[in-house]
Amino acid sequence: MRAESGQASGSGLWWLLIWWLVIVGATLTAFRIENYRHKHNLAGRGHYVKDTLIALAFPVVLIASFMAYNIFMYKSSLTDEQRKALAFSYGFISRNTDGVINYCLGSGVELQKFPEQFRQTYADEITKVNDWLEKDEIFKSGMEASLQENKEMLYEVFENGRKDLIRLTIAEETGEKPENLVWKTEYDRMISPVEYCKLMDESFEIMNSTGFFDNFVETVKTLQ
Repeated sequence: MRAESGQASGSGLWWLLIWWLVIVGATLTAFRIENYRHKHNLAGRGHYVKDTLIALAFPVVLIASFMAYNIFMYKSSLTDEQRKALAFSYGFISRNTDGVINYCLGSGVELQKFPEQFRQTYADEITKVNDWLEKDEIFKSGMEASLQENKEMLYEVFENGRKDLIRLTIAEETGEKPENLVWKTEYDRMISPVEYCKLMDESFEIMNSTGFFDNFVETVKTLQ
């Protein structure tokens, strides 16, 4: 969602600011050293004309670099619709590969089937998403940074999935609607994270046959 709204790429501005402060700091340090050398007659003969020309050339090079960057780097920039499709698709791929792997590893379970089945079944879609991400390196970096920053949120997604499964189980036994059940801490014991991960590892074919991945496939198809 952050990538769709354009916030993810904002982190690049902070890196630019940090880089600029480092350069300015080094420049001021060099100026103080040279100023001291001249005041105490420690400096050799100054090359003022050459230094002035270099100083004047710097903004020209900077502007030319900026123009070249926009021409070559952004000539294939993505539309808003493409960004939305990529944000969803990239997040979905991450959830069903590295995301589920890390969640289950945190519970002491190493998945043997699910992530690899997803990669093999949707290899074409994954390749297409990666190819489109290469068209905009800044957007891609923003997506990667956003996923790193929101690891805890992804963990909550799987935890909510586990709780939803417990609610469905209770609803089947009691005849109540799952959405009407008030969560109780003792429900956690019904299906532990370890049991949930083992169940997920065996559930790819069921999820695939019931259309769990259909929205992902259709979204990737829109990337034309």
